[in-house]
Amino acid sequence: LSRARVFVLEALTAADLASLLRRALGDAGRGLGDLALRADDDALALLAEHADGDARRALTALEAAADLVGAGGHLTEAVARDALQR
Repeated sequence: LSRARVFVLEALTAADLASLLRRALGDAGRGLGDLALRADDDALALLAEHADGDARRALTALEAAADLVGAGGHLTEAVARDALQR
């Protein structure tokens, strides 16, 4: 262990994850901004809560929801629930 580094990662809050998801929706360079998606706050909250503090899980669920509605689509709570089942 003398040459190993240990990183302790703490879970993000649901509010932090929801903020991350909003940024991803608006970021055309590194996120989904080019898709011009609209998302309800309750849909983003649901995705954030089900990610259990893991940003990668939240972003993967957001991408799945985006795939379901396509460019210009509307992410609702029902769409978020469907995306979480995939």
